[in-house]
Amino acid sequence: MPNPMTRNSFYNPALQAGLWLLVGAFFMLQAGPAFAQSHTLGEVVRNTYTDILPAQSFLSAICFVLGVWYCVGGIQMLRSTGEGGQNAKPLSASLFKLCGGAALIALPFMVNMMMQSTTGGGLGQRSISLSGDSARSFSGPGLDEAMGRFVTDFFKPFMGYALPYFCYLAGLILLIRGIQRLANGDGKGPTAPGGFGSWMIFIISAGLMSLGYLMNILQGSLFGVNELYANVLLCDQSPLSDRAEDVLWAIFQFLRIVGYISVVRGLFMLKTHADGGQASLMGASTHIIAGGMLANVYYFSDVVQRTFVQDAQYFVFKGFGGGGC
Repeated sequence: MPNPMTRNSFYNPALQAGLWLLVGAFFMLQAGPAFAQSHTLGEVVRNTYTDILPAQSFLSAICFVLGVWYCVGGIQMLRSTGEGGQNAKPLSASLFKLCGGAALIALPFMVNMMMQSTTGGGLGQRSISLSGDSARSFSGPGLDEAMGRFVTDFFKPFMGYALPYFCYLAGLILLIRGIQRLANGDGKGPTAPGGFGSWMIFIISAGLMSLGYLMNILQGSLFGVNELYANVLLCDQSPLSDRAEDVLWAIFQFLRIVGYISVVRGLFMLKTHADGGQASLMGASTHIIAGGMLANVYYFSDVVQRTFVQDAQYFVFKGFGGGGC
């Protein structure tokens, strides 16, 4: 009779299908009433964020059960090691499984330990800040008003709630996957317990869970600042300058969304590269660096302007602090 504690039992197709159906039913039951009240895209994003908030507790409960399962399997493997015989397991395999099970049971402690190690504080510490208005009143009618209203409606719920929480859940799932790799104690190459991919997955999960801190250090590395500038000031104060500044503000805010998504995409590409996949290190680095520039495209435009324009009368944007024109 096969041992029910073997690795293959966790990868049984029927078991995987049942777990995915359980997760899907959980989210569908949570999301039903709220989506009926959504009227704008921003409200859809806000309601989605509200409805998936219990997912953290749900994942913790699943990990607790899975951790107990691993610990029981580790004890059985340890007993077979002590008894000897042809089916005896190596001592390292049972220790890996016991440590992995304990880490899954104590998942909140593991998350806090990783945040303390990478950010020097708890979750959400030293996040990047936005310099300027997060919403504006637009006067139209016109395309500028449509763009402004879209960004005003969508920006705050997506950037303030949905994207950070999605990255937190994604990092949490990657952390669980990394612990499982160590607990299973098998695999070859980068996906082995001591492989490059298995250790990089912990670093990438910490970066996803602390996305604000990652953007903080990325902006400090690129521009030497810890703020994302949004207020656009044009040198030419014509009658249309106010509307042009509103449009540019909306564009720069939208590019900030694109920049954050690019950084997240780069982290996932880095994880694929560490596991020996098709993604390249250059492609992942390009996504992360370009995403950091897009997230602060106003400051990047000022840097480019001051680099290539020597005559101040040709400046388009006012410099920070009022200079530059």
